[in-house]
Amino acid sequence: MRFEKSALPSLDPPTNAAKVSPMAPGTEALDRRQRQRICLAVAVGSCFELYDFVLFSQFAVVLSRLFFPAHDPVTSLMLTLSTFGVGFVTRPIGAVVFGVYADKQGRRAAVVLTLALMTLGTAMVACAPVYASVGVLAPILLVTGRLIQGFGIGGEVGPSAAILLDLAPPSQRTSYVSIFMAAQGVAAILAGLTGLWLNATFSAAAIESWAWRLPFLFGLLLGPVGMMLRSASYFPEKARSKASPLRDVLTRHKAGVGIGLVMFMSGTSTTYVAIFYIPTYLSGILGMPVHTGFVAGACAGTVMAAMSLLGGRLADSIFSARGLAMLGSGGLAILSVPAFTILSRSPGLPWILVITSVLICLNGLQAGATLIMILRAFADQVRATGLALVYGLGVLVGGFAQLAVTGLMRALGTHSAPGYYMLVCSALSFIAFATARGPSRTRQ
Repeated sequence: MRFEKSALPSLDPPTNAAKVSPMAPGTEALDRRQRQRICLAVAVGSCFELYDFVLFSQFAVVLSRLFFPAHDPVTSLMLTLSTFGVGFVTRPIGAVVFGVYADKQGRRAAVVLTLALMTLGTAMVACAPVYASVGVLAPILLVTGRLIQGFGIGGEVGPSAAILLDLAPPSQRTSYVSIFMAAQGVAAILAGLTGLWLNATFSAAAIESWAWRLPFLFGLLLGPVGMMLRSASYFPEKARSKASPLRDVLTRHKAGVGIGLVMFMSGTSTTYVAIFYIPTYLSGILGMPVHTGFVAGACAGTVMAAMSLLGGRLADSIFSARGLAMLGSGGLAILSVPAFTILSRSPGLPWILVITSVLICLNGLQAGATLIMILRAFADQVRATGLALVYGLGVLVGGFAQLAVTGLMRALGTHSAPGYYMLVCSALSFIAFATARGPSRTRQ
């Protein structure tokens, strides 16, 4: 069966959309140090916002006993993972609100506000009283903090990635955009190392009593630093939208939204299962020592940060963004089930590190390539709104992944179920990358 070119989904902006200019006005005059400062301002804020999400996932077993006590520990854990997923429900709302705000009022104001909201949400989680103290009010406060966090981080992705793309020279676009994805890896490193320090320093009783709050309180220190850097930095701005960016995205960029949602499935499912869920999976499901999960999480974060940056350079120089995205998603579709089949047999730490590193290596290669392909689908004036909407909706696949795979393990009776979840998501993304029309080179 032969597909006509016009029948395939396209990632090209509509022909009547505003022409995409190579760089934002004023960026040509920026020297290397100014560009580095802007990149740092974006990366620090993004790292902080992801750090708390990783922490919540890694401490899910402890939080389940403190906020959702139940006779069945699996039920208690699933309630906690549901709270983790709740933070993603408000992401699409935050994506729309701040994406539109960034395209109409400017991206610096948007990213400062999103960071302020994340700081507020993190403070609520860190200071929330436990169930034994205030009863049902405890999980209500915890959920409220998660909703605020989700609203803030939902509006972070579109404006931040758009800033990096506007800042980048034409020959380094994927490299610059990959900085945002590398920041997620750094967040996992910080969370893993913090967890290791906590378990090495305090007893299990002390952690469950009060010390679990320390990593979240440490995260609060990053918030003001990020806001200060962002407030003091010059951010490149292209022409702002005079019409409704959301209406424009939903009417003239429908293809970009639809295909972008499918493209994100591989990356989000892998990130939230193979990085964020690994500590819970190893200690809470397989019963391995707690420190094993934190080491695996920190290792996965290191690989994610390094491979995201490497993938960006490769897409800008040797390979095409489409080729790297297909390599990453295709490799994950093939290896996910065998990887979790081995992990389910509780191998030693070296095997765990090798397996998670291979999965995250593939995910890192496709990370920046995926973002750049989706960003190019939207005209300059609606780019922040377009990506924010795609990410806010698409990340639900990852947000509820931990709850879904825990339920799958119970329903199927196998601890390799996370691999099947990743297989389906990665296979769908591979098909989207392979069939979408549009330029394959990021410099075009």
